[in-house]
Amino acid sequence: MTLETGSGVERMRIHSTGLIQTGGGGTAPVTMNDSVNAFNDAGLTIMQDAHDDEILSFKSSDVAHGMTDLTQTDTYGMMKKVGATTGGLGVQGFGQITAGVHVTGHQGSTDTGKDSNSGGAVEIRGALKTGATSGAISANGNILSIRNNTTVRFIFDAEGSGHADVEWTTFDEHDDIALLHDIEATMVPDTFGAAMKYDAPYLQKIGIIGEGSLREENSKTRGMINFTKLQMLHHGAIRQVHQQLQDAKYFYEDKIAALEARLMRLEN
Repeated sequence: MTLETGSGVERMRIHSTGLIQTGGGGTAPVTMNDSVNAFNDAGLTIMQDAHDDEILSFKSSDVAHGMTDLTQTDTYGMMKKVGATTGGLGVQGFGQITAGVHVTGHQGSTDTGKDSNSGGAVEIRGALKTGATSGAISANGNILSIRNNTTVRFIFDAEGSGHADVEWTTFDEHDDIALLHDIEATMVPDTFGAAMKYDAPYLQKIGIIGEGSLREENSKTRGMINFTKLQMLHHGAIRQVHQQLQDAKYFYEDKIAALEARLMRLEN
């Protein structure tokens, strides 16, 4: 069956195989395939010819983002292949002054667990094809990478480690130690001055280690770490050591001054 305009231009074709093609018969770039198996397994399947253009576009007549070098001005999102022959799903969004892609997860209840079985409102998974199934990413393999355009800046790996391509910035016009002390005192007052106990129960109590997350894995003790609080803890330790060194410095300066005064009296 074909659907045509009054002048005989074909706009849609329904094949005996169950394919629905839009745009003009077999030359259509977008093909919808609702085969018998697709109904049972995949619902609606969108098939694409051998090219790299977007397979699905989202448009709105009230959108005019102006990024016409990238896509048409009324296109605010698209899906396409990542690799021409290797596959992969690419999602792109276009927003002039808003987020290009905005992801929100809504939950009916909150998971407050801090262990390897806990989840969140938004969940991102990486998996490795293992035989006929999918399994965990191999040891030291990268689960998630974040790029600034084409350059990787952050990597999270299968060992639970985070890696950052960091260029440190210093506060040239400030006393960094005093500035960090002010931030620490504001966010967690009177907490880390006494937090120099590296036993697991205490570190869980103050939130350095996630409650119930400690476990043995591959002969190693592992746990979810709150790195922000850990940095505050270490800063508190550095500050305490600094104060002890200052106290020792003042003590010996006073002693030296007293000895010098006594020596001068003996010489006279």
